[in-house]
Amino acid sequence: MRVSSAYKVQYDVRPSKQTERRIILDLLRAGSDVGIKLNRYQYLGFGGVRFYDFEMIFRHLGIRDMTSLEVDETLVARCRYSKPFGFIDFHDQKLDFYLQRTVFKKPVIAWLDYDCVMDRSVVSDMRMIGASIPVGSFVFVTIDAKIPPGMAAMLPRPRLAAVKEEYGEFALVDRASELSPEQFPIFAERVLWASLSESLSKRSEGKFVPLMRIFYKDTTLMVTVGACLCDSKLEPVLRRRLNNDFKFLLPRADASPSLIPSFTLTPRERLLLDAAVTRPANERSLRKTLKRLGFKSEEITEYKRVFRFIPKYTESYI
Repeated sequence: MRVSSAYKVQYDVRPSKQTERRIILDLLRAGSDVGIKLNRYQYLGFGGVRFYDFEMIFRHLGIRDMTSLEVDETLVARCRYSKPFGFIDFHDQKLDFYLQRTVFKKPVIAWLDYDCVMDRSVVSDMRMIGASIPVGSFVFVTIDAKIPPGMAAMLPRPRLAAVKEEYGEFALVDRASELSPEQFPIFAERVLWASLSESLSKRSEGKFVPLMRIFYKDTTLMVTVGACLCDSKLEPVLRRRLNNDFKFLLPRADASPSLIPSFTLTPRERLLLDAAVTRPANERSLRKTLKRLGFKSEEITEYKRVFRFIPKYTESYI
C-alpha cells in the first residue's frame, strides 16, 4: 500500500509548495476576472489530513461544493476528523473509482496533488478526468518527478523498454541516456503534460487552454501541470489575460517548464529584494548592494517574477 507523504512533510510550512498554491490561486482568479463564475464550481482534490488547498479555495474563491479523496487506509479516520468544513464530501477511494461513478453537474476545479512518482495509473487518471469534466473546468496535476525505484535499479536498455511499456504512447523518448536518474524528471514532466493536454485537447466541445508547467522543490523535486477546458466564447479573453500576467508560466512547445526558485533569505535581505524589484528609481543602487551580498543578477530577476507569491513565516511562542 502506498504510504501518504502526510506522515513525512509538514505541508503548511513548505515555501515552494505555498508559492505554487498562490500561483494556482492567481491563475484561477484570472479566470474569475474574465467572467468565469468560480464560486459556482465544484472543487475536487486530495485533502489529506490538513485540507490546506480546500481552505484556500473556499476562503479566496467561495467554493462550497468540495470533494476530497484519500487512498491511504491508515489516514482515513484522521481525514474525517480533521475535515475543516461540513460541506466537504469525503471519500476513501481512488480517483478512477470515483470518476467511474460520478457524473459532474457543474464545472470542476480539480487539483490532483499526487505524492507518488509518474506511473501508468496517473496516465489513466488523466484520460478519465479529461473525458469526464464539463466545459469550463480547470485541472492541475502534481507528481513526484524522481525516477521510480524499480526503474532506477535497471540498466539503460531495460529501463528504456520498461518506460515504453509503462507509459505507452506518452513515452516520448528514443534514447536510454534521456532516462538517467538525473534526466528522468524532464521525461516525467513530458509524460504528465502530454497525457493531460491530449485528454483535454481532443474534446470536441470547449477550447484547450494551457496554464502552467512548473518544477518546484522543498524536500523532493515535484512537477505540476495545469490546463483549462474553456468555453469557446471566453477562450480568447482568458488567453489574453494569461499572456499579460503569467507569460513566464505558460507552456510553450519549444520551452522547458518554469522552475519555482527556492530562496533562503533573512528578513532584511527580503526587504532589500522587495525594494530592489519595486522601486525603479533606486533599483540600480539596491542591486549593487545585493550583488555585494552575493546575489546574482539572474536570482534577482527570478525573485522579481515570483516575489508576490512567496510566503512569509513568523514564529510565536505559546
